[in-house]
Amino acid sequence: MSINSKLHPLACATPGKGVLRIRGWDYDCGSLEFAIQRSQDDMYLQQDRQWNKTPCWFAQDFVEEDDGQSISCTVGSALVDPLLECSASSVFNFRLRSTAEGVEEENPMKLEAGLMSSLAGGPGAAAADSSAILAVDRQAQAPAVPQPPAEQAAPAEPTEPPAPAPAVSPVATGNSGKSPLPWIILVLVLLLLAAATAWFWLFNRPAAAVLDASDYQTAAESVPATVQPCSTENMANSTELAFVQACMQQMPDSNELLQIIEAAKAAGHCGIAQRLYAHRSQAGDLQIARRYAQEYDPRYHQPNSCFAEADATTAAYWYETILGYAPDDLEARQRLEDLQP
Repeated sequence: MSINSKLHPLACATPGKGVLRIRGWDYDCGSLEFAIQRSQDDMYLQQDRQWNKTPCWFAQDFVEEDDGQSISCTVGSALVDPLLECSASSVFNFRLRSTAEGVEEENPMKLEAGLMSSLAGGPGAAAADSSAILAVDRQAQAPAVPQPPAEQAAPAEPTEPPAPAPAVSPVATGNSGKSPLPWIILVLVLLLLAAATAWFWLFNRPAAAVLDASDYQTAAESVPATVQPCSTENMANSTELAFVQACMQQMPDSNELLQIIEAAKAAGHCGIAQRLYAHRSQAGDLQIARRYAQEYDPRYHQPNSCFAEADATTAAYWYETILGYAPDDLEARQRLEDLQP
């Protein structure tokens, strides 16, 4: 009997968390290892959430469930996020092995409706996910590097007090025989210079101040406006994941997000468009999930550079996602029935 593997949301849906449930495993459930491979390019999920040709085995202790037919373990964003990011275009192959017993089994893995990316929890949700999800994914925090004490400023050297100004001898009069006229002329010249300086500062300083204000205004106008996280410009200057994280933190509504997705498609940023669709759809935005399903639904499909062909299987997946949140959605149910063979 081959195994059956599914990734379920927690009973209390939590962004970035899930339950990996395996049925049909007939061996011991302790100290197992698993690898996840996506079908589109045969790449394996790695510990750093990237994908590579080399199989990466995650060590995990499973527990037996009450029904006696299943084993399960709780996983976190290190597993949930990368799977959701490419779930729209991939089928995953799940390999489970026990090195102690020398057995290995594999089978396709299904992602159940209701799973949410850690981004759905708002700003900082991914960083807050500190649970030990996978044994090989734990990272010890680096000890804080002690900072050298700030250098104390050297005490200022004492300065010598200024020498007292030499006393001015009074103008000699009387018997000195010298006229005081030269001294009077010197004092008048100094007074005229002081008056001219005062006039210059009093009547020219306001003009200088106006000029400075004008310069500041020109400088302020020359500073470019801050690039918006969800802008087309930011798409070109960021990685796909960084853009999606920054944009989702702004919490655009459904209509705004559809405009952003259309801008991404028009600019050829297909990965960004798919990530935005998938993240918000998995978080329960039914308007986005419906539009995403229609990108693949043969009835509604309009060929474009990012969604060149219809795909009934992928469309059915997103209609199932809608029904997971809204079981009474008649349109989604009807389209799902029409798409199923």
